Amino acid sequence: DQEEIDGRSIYVGNVDYKSTHDQILAYFQSCGTVNRITILSDKTTGHPKGCCYVEFLNKESINNAMALNDSIFNDRQIKITPKRTNLPYYMRNPGGTRQFRGARGGIRGGAAGKKKNYLFIYLLINSVWSFIFFFVFVCVCIYVF
Repeated sequence: DQEEIDGRSIYVGNVDYKSTHDQILAYFQSCGTVNRITILSDKTTGHPKGCCYVEFLNKESINNAMALNDSIFNDRQIKITPKRTNLPYYMRNPGGTRQFRGARGGIRGGAAGKKKNYLFIYLLINSVWSFIFFFVFVCVCIYVF
């Protein structure tokens, strides 16, 4: 159901921060019947982020709205793209195959492998010091008793 809704929605970027719901509705009303407008805002401050989603009643309205790409709305050049469906993380990469990004060790920039090496060195040093302490303790016990 979400994919069907996203199939008749558009993303509008570079929207003026002072734009209202009614202004956006009036601008896209010529493309087709607007079902819903979602103006994205910052969670902490409540200020608009400068983008919104416009959901139409039918899919044909998207083609009309795409014709308004790079047009001027409230003195700003807006960017319009079809809305994409966000997939949960576990569904983005089916089969568990790992995607590598660049030559620095994959997804996390190579830090995971370095941490494992540091842990190995830390454990090795601690085990060496533990052996030395145990050896000295045994020698002292033998000498004293």
